[in-house]
Amino acid sequence: MTIRKKMLILTVMMITVLLGAARYKYIPQKNEEVVQVAFSYDDVPKELLTVFTGIINQNPTMRKGSYSDIITVIDDNDWFKDENHTVRFFSYFIKAYGESNKANYPLALAYLNQANRYIDEAMSVDILARYHYEFSYVQLHLKLVTLSKESFSKVEQYYDGTSNVNLLIPILLARAYDLSHSERGAELAIQQTEKTLALAESTHYEKIEHVYYTLGLNYWNGKRIVEGINYKIKALELYMDKQLHEDVIHILTDIGIDYLFMGDTTNAIKYLTDAIGYEIDGHEPGGESIYYIANQLYTAHSSRGDLVQAEKYLLLAEEEVAKIERQYVKDNHLTYLSLIKADFTSRQGDSEAALHHIEIAEDRFKSGYAGKIYHFDIKMNMTYGDIYQRRGEHQQALQYYKQAETFIHHRGVFYLIDDINERLYKSYKAWGSGRRPLPTWRKIIKSSKSNVTITTRSIHSISMVSLT
Repeated sequence: MTIRKKMLILTVMMITVLLGAARYKYIPQKNEEVVQVAFSYDDVPKELLTVFTGIINQNPTMRKGSYSDIITVIDDNDWFKDENHTVRFFSYFIKAYGESNKANYPLALAYLNQANRYIDEAMSVDILARYHYEFSYVQLHLKLVTLSKESFSKVEQYYDGTSNVNLLIPILLARAYDLSHSERGAELAIQQTEKTLALAESTHYEKIEHVYYTLGLNYWNGKRIVEGINYKIKALELYMDKQLHEDVIHILTDIGIDYLFMGDTTNAIKYLTDAIGYEIDGHEPGGESIYYIANQLYTAHSSRGDLVQAEKYLLLAEEEVAKIERQYVKDNHLTYLSLIKADFTSRQGDSEAALHHIEIAEDRFKSGYAGKIYHFDIKMNMTYGDIYQRRGEHQQALQYYKQAETFIHHRGVFYLIDDINERLYKSYKAWGSGRRPLPTWRKIIKSSKSNVTITTRSIHSISMVSLT
């Protein structure tokens, strides 16, 4: 038997388990014909089954793809009118999923409503739970909050206290992620994740580290900084115990960045150095990940005024970006690299070179080569302000700082508020308090940067590689 045939048989077996036994109900008609109603997975086109099961088995937070290829096949074959209701349900569901991934939520909702006509409670919990989750996801994006809550309550009903916890918890975490982007998002996401953690602990959920990490993220977004980092560290310990190297690198980096935003460069450097050492030690390939961590280490060292270490990581970032194969990704990172070079040369005292580099970064940004970098325009305005501040052109610096401040408050990027306030205060002070009253930022209490006690564990199990 060929490998291809074996894989085909395995796929069919998996789908059989997923859908459960097919149900036929035959109703005798006056003319003695037999009419099939309800569901059957028999005669469902294999490509439709493969795509559908792929979506069902996918992590709900890892949404990607418009599924245009299979949707074209669905349309060409008119599967929406197929006699087999399962074919109709799959077709409408896939089309709804593709539209929601394109942020076309009204059309996605229309397709889900069509799919609802062909759903059957005898289908497997995997399908039913994911279907109602998709409904809640689309409704939330349409700001139909009450309806979204009702739809998601149906997902929770499929938990029977024992067997479905491994299915339910990833969807509960996805719901927390969805809520974090809604009105009152941070508060609702925390409530959802705390409830999920209670369930995970009571059922001894095997992947509880995912719950810890999600709760850490949501605490951070809810400005509960210390609790956020502590839960990320709890997750980190379990990821390390399980030798989940990719997750370890990700969380080490994330914690390092958290400390960096708090102004704690000592702990930021510790965690980021652990992350980059773990990466270089051979657990993961180089390129984009090392480049990203090197950028953060550059920021940490330059913030401390250590330009020797800062330059080392700037050069490492430059080496690693050259290894990135995807051109669009590389172009985005080259834009950010120009911004870093502008900051570095400005700190060295070469303002002309700094302006040259930042103008390159700005031109690339306007051409669309920074779309995947969060709040690039904020960082760019702050860097522009820093350059002019070091040149002694304080009024020009203030213009850029105030633009950055506007973006920060408009987007609710709370973790940058202290930084921009410091810059504004110093710039006003350097410009001269006689020109304009000093802002009230002088008395800002930076609670997030002082008296912070966080439980940490010595990360002794990581093998470091020196970059010297």
